[in-house]
Amino acid sequence: MADVQGGAERAVSTASISTPLLTREAFASSVGLPAGVIIAQCDKGYWPTMKVGKRVFVNVELIRKRALEQEFKV
Repeated sequence: MADVQGGAERAVSTASISTPLLTREAFASSVGLPAGVIIAQCDKGYWPTMKVGKRVFVNVELIRKRALEQEFKV
């Protein structure tokens, strides 16, 4: 039963990666780093962020776009 729940949790985190914006905490859990590390990196400008009200979101779509651009540069 734990394997089924673990698989379901992985499926949920994979689905959440497909969203264009994630909270810093959700992004941290999806990439497997502590939330404090991602929050500090966002504060330093290492990750593209967008502020909506009092919430800060990581722009996952922009990260994906930049990664594709770098992949095809020769």
